[in-house]
Amino acid sequence: MVHPESRLPEIFLGQPLYGREVDCGAATAATVGGSAGKLTYSYARYGGSSLPHVFNMLWTGALSNPQFKYFAMLHGDIEPETGWLDVLYDEMKRTGATVVSVSNAIKDDKGVTSTAVGSPTDLYDYRRITTTEQLRLPQTFGVEEVAASGIWSPDRTDGKCLLVNTGCWIADLTWPHWKTTDENGFLKFNFEQFHRVQIWPDGHFNCEFAPEDWLMSRYVHNNGGKVVATRAVKTIHVGTRVFPNYIAWGPETDEEIDRFRDQKRAAFAPQQEAPNAA
Repeated sequence: MVHPESRLPEIFLGQPLYGREVDCGAATAATVGGSAGKLTYSYARYGGSSLPHVFNMLWTGALSNPQFKYFAMLHGDIEPETGWLDVLYDEMKRTGATVVSVSNAIKDDKGVTSTAVGSPTDLYDYRRITTTEQLRLPQTFGVEEVAASGIWSPDRTDGKCLLVNTGCWIADLTWPHWKTTDENGFLKFNFEQFHRVQIWPDGHFNCEFAPEDWLMSRYVHNNGGKVVATRAVKTIHVGTRVFPNYIAWGPETDEEIDRFRDQKRAAFAPQQEAPNAA
């Protein structure tokens, strides 16, 4: 079916691959299962070992053609239900969001999703939402809904923004800040990752990572855009087994950042001298 607003597809769907690997369910969902007859879209895939570069190749393929008003992405290891693109498109229209992302489960036994809340300016601050917690949130939610839900104390959400994943998402390409450039003509937004390593007083080397999807979320938030996550689309994250986003499993809440901060405070605490022996 032709999209009612245009004779040409307005959606560019990109599927990034690590090399040439793609799950059969993800391939089907991208090529024939994205829409249940409601939308038409152009599909492209690109593979490589540097995923930010792969993302940028697909992203700029969409930006360079004014025909496209929306960009969608489906990773090669995410299998959504049929019609997932219809749902994301409808949620974007309903909420007026700049980005709508499916809240997917991470491929481990912790029961956490790749959706989080974090500081807009501290690139290494986060607290992930678990599969248990997201079932207590509205089906589609922003940081305001997380704050109002009461799943965390207010200090966990005050002044924070929602951090979403690029596994299965859609973006409004008409948002002007996607094409904003610096004084040298480079786009202010592109997919990139940051790392830092700190030496603690005890000699421990601590590695931290700021992923490209959460950097994108911060960019949208900091420039006045709207970021929402949804579980209106059921997905499985395919690894050594499948990890669903629609049932609760694993720990109740994610305490990884709390443990890290406790360890860091202890490592940098002033060392007290032992009292003199009597």
